[in-house]
Amino acid sequence: MNSRPLHLSVVIPARDRLDVLRRVLDGLCKQELAPEHFEVIVVDDGSSDGTMDHLREQAGKTPFTLISLQGGGEGAAAARNRALAASRGEIILFLDADTIPSPSLLRRHLELHSRARGAECHLGRIEMSAELMGPKQARWHELRLAAGDARTGEIDFRRYRTANSSMPRSALLEIHGFEERLPAAEDLELAYRLARRGMRFFYHSDTLAVHHHPLRLEEYLRKGALYGEAVARWHALQPEMGTELARRFGLYDAGLTPAERRRYRLKTLLVNGASVRPLTVLAGCGRRIGCAASQRLLRAIYGYHLRRSFYGSRLQPGV
Repeated sequence: MNSRPLHLSVVIPARDRLDVLRRVLDGLCKQELAPEHFEVIVVDDGSSDGTMDHLREQAGKTPFTLISLQGGGEGAAAARNRALAASRGEIILFLDADTIPSPSLLRRHLELHSRARGAECHLGRIEMSAELMGPKQARWHELRLAAGDARTGEIDFRRYRTANSSMPRSALLEIHGFEERLPAAEDLELAYRLARRGMRFFYHSDTLAVHHHPLRLEEYLRKGALYGEAVARWHALQPEMGTELARRFGLYDAGLTPAERRRYRLKTLLVNGASVRPLTVLAGCGRRIGCAASQRLLRAIYGYHLRRSFYGSRLQPGV
């Protein structure tokens, strides 16, 4: 195998998403960027749907170098770190197993880094799959971004998410990659550490990928509980982040401003153990009839499950 550095390494963690992963790999086969300029590393993180068998079948058939690694089912953070250790590209581009790249995506990320001044992270636009915009889907708003600075496209690092993002491999290695003890929010925790080292974050609406991940309402709310557990672990690892985490995830902290504490009390007054069930039914009905207010209500319910899990997890030993 050629040992010279590649320009780009595409990193994809995968678990039981083979149906969409096939579409992701097909999209990578159709890239405008010449295949000798990138490699694709897929980590099968404990799938039971034949993902690894499919990857082995594809070895040698794709126009680019396809590397398949077996993960230990330890989560996306560990899977990405495993891929990072095996990568050869100067630039790491993160995709998910359900994030389908547009033909220009890889070329655009390399172009952006070729003009970078210092350490930069570039995020592209993610649109929800048109097939999943029906009323039974709960994840229609999560991935939307907008440039904080309309002229440069720079955004606050707190808005970082991994899918369709790229950054120098050297920057990731300097901070030892993702925090594997977090079951979720590992992307945001990574961004905090990168920002402290001076990395800047930029958003580009013309660099497109399509997200195809069916998510029912109950799965969406379980995701909120998972994030609550992850933030509790993050707080235990970095207690000095308490106020920052409270602001980002809608929690309480003594360091919040009076206005922020009032907003927190209002949220807990409106969405609590007694009201959450009927509000969930109401939000589901609103979603089915296309009521825009149902989106805000579902976010509030998601926040309740996150808070409940956060405070419950902090009471557990070892968290």
